[in-house]
Order: sequence, then C-alpha cells, then structure tokens
Amino acid sequence: QAGRKVYRSGDQVVRLPSGQLQYVGRFDDQVKVRGYRVELGEVQHALLQLPGIGQAAVVAATNEGTTELVAYVVAANGQKVEEATVRTQLQAQLPAYMVPSAVLVLAALPVTANGKLDTKALPVVGQQRAAGRDYQAPQGEVEEQLAAVWSSVLRREPVGRQDNFYDLGGDSIKSILVVSRLRQKGYSVEVADILSYPILSELAQRAVKLTRQISQVQITGDGELSPIQHWFLNSDQPDKHHYNQSVLLQSASALQAEGLRQSLAQLLLHHD
Repeated sequence: QAGRKVYRSGDQVVRLPSGQLQYVGRFDDQVKVRGYRVELGEVQHALLQLPGIGQAAVVAATNEGTTELVAYVVAANGQKVEEATVRTQLQAQLPAYMVPSAVLVLAALPVTANGKLDTKALPVVGQQRAAGRDYQAPQGEVEEQLAAVWSSVLRREPVGRQDNFYDLGGDSIKSILVVSRLRQKGYSVEVADILSYPILSELAQRAVKLTRQISQVQITGDGELSPIQHWFLNSDQPDKHHYNQSVLLQSASALQAEGLRQSLAQLLLHHD
C-alpha cells in the first residue's frame, strides 16, 4: 500500500484465510538465543578461523524450553582439539550469547547421500565426553549430589570432580538453576560461589547443608501455621484483618522462572 515500507526480514510466513500472517520459520540460519538473534554461519565461521580446526558445524538445540548453541568440530590433520580451549578462544572473539554452550569433537561430520550435513545423525550433548577431559569420579555425598545437579542442568554424563562448570557449557542463567536444584537436595551454594569456584570439587567445599528446607508442595486439608500467621493471630490488634499479597511471575525461559521462584521463596523466608 502507498506510504508503507517493505523490507526483507528473513522470516517465512503463510497467509491464513483470515488475512493474518502465521510464522513458520526462517529462510536463513538465524536463531534466537537469550533474546539475541544469532546467525549460525557467523559462529561456524569463527570456529573455522581457530587453529587446529578443519571442519565445524553449529546447530541450535532446545534444552528445557531454552535455545542453546552446540558446536561440532573436526580436528585438522590429526591435531588435538580441546573443548575448553575452543570455548576460551571464541569468548575472546564473540559476544557471550554467541559462544556455544557445548563443543563436541568428532572424527568426522555426518553427511547425507547428497553430501550435506546430516543434523539428525549428530550426537546429542551428553552422549560422549569431549576430547581431553579426564574423568575423576565424585567423592563423598556433596560432590555426588553436585555432580548429579550439573549433569541434569548441563546434560553432560558423567560429570567428574575436576570438571569446570563453564567448560561444560554453564552460564549465569544455568548457575541460578544449579543453586535452585541443589537446595532441593538439601545443600546451599551462592551464584557467586559458582563464579569463583567453578571446579566441582572446589565448589563442593563451599556447599552448606541446609537445616531447614522450604516445601513447595501444594497444601491440602489442615496445615501448620507459618510464623507470620502465628504473629498475626497472637497480636493484640483491635481490628484484625487479612493482608493478601499477589505476585505474577513472567519469564522468557523455564530456567529464569525457576530462579525467580527460588528468589521469591527466599524473600518470604526472610520475611517470616
């Protein structure tokens, strides 16, 4: 129509009988990661510029409602490639949201009969340990519980006591999820602890066993009064009435939502 500008967005849509447009995908390899648009080709190009890498492919994988990048690389001329080194080199070149959460080293990239990348044949993160990672089994209950949480959050098996949280694909959002799930197992660590002590065995030494756990189950029937309810009912007020507090949590990802719920539970605990 006259007066309107049209530009190529790269989005692929179909027009419904009602006249509305329904989004069905992208013409290019652009994906959305943590609210940022990322061209998979740009990440792949950055990988191919690194020493020792002969082939590379980057795909977007969905993990618990969030999209993360996974890179698959093949070493050039039999050279040794380590996941931690690749991620460190990429962090110096790319923004944090463009650095793949996992880098898997393969002997060769799977291809179809037409010679194109066979994405369905690529191994799932967690099915193999990246080259160069020597496994040391967790020792003691704290390390075992922490390893189990890391494994579920990062989708890595097995997780060893000398593994690095960030080398396994961890980030600030996933650290919140680790804190929340570890509390469910009866231990407490701070997000700052994960930042300062990313090695599992070192972080385990910072974990504190909880003496009181907050139950998140729905109460049915008779339930015990909370400390604030005891205070309210025992207070000497001439006009007693209830105070209602409503909170709406809205998040772009399941990871952020769980972190917000945990923060709210802590807030109510301190208030009580």
